[in-house]
Amino acid sequence: AFRGKVVIITNTTFSFTTDVEHSLNLEELNNICTLYDKKVAVIIAWCEQWKSSYDKARTSEQVADFANKHEFKLHITKQMDVDGGNMHELYRFMKSKTSSEDILGDFGAYFVVDSVGCINGRYVSIAALRSKISFLVNPDFI
Repeated sequence: AFRGKVVIITNTTFSFTTDVEHSLNLEELNNICTLYDKKVAVIIAWCEQWKSSYDKARTSEQVADFANKHEFKLHITKQMDVDGGNMHELYRFMKSKTSSEDILGDFGAYFVVDSVGCINGRYVSIAALRSKISFLVNPDFI
């Protein structure tokens, strides 16, 4: 599913569905998938480490329903930790190759893997990685 694609990996709780910034980040990532069609994939690590006390925990079915309702082209993982002692191996590996700094909440880091599987970096915002994605997808046009 990811061979030959540029892959963006980030995390979210899926608890802030009414939060404007949260929704905009998901929409922007989905727009990147649409813009670059089959050249880019986005993996969302479902993580509830920053869920506040007023957020209701979601089931995997609720997360899938939410993604389907919004027609997201994003790949959503099972629930995992992205920091701390129970950190998932994916995040342990990505952080070991980029920066071991803590991830500071939803969409706290965007890891980029190029189309041949090399880790290209860790970014702090979608805006910071937009030109990198464009270059990785179309290196002859930059």
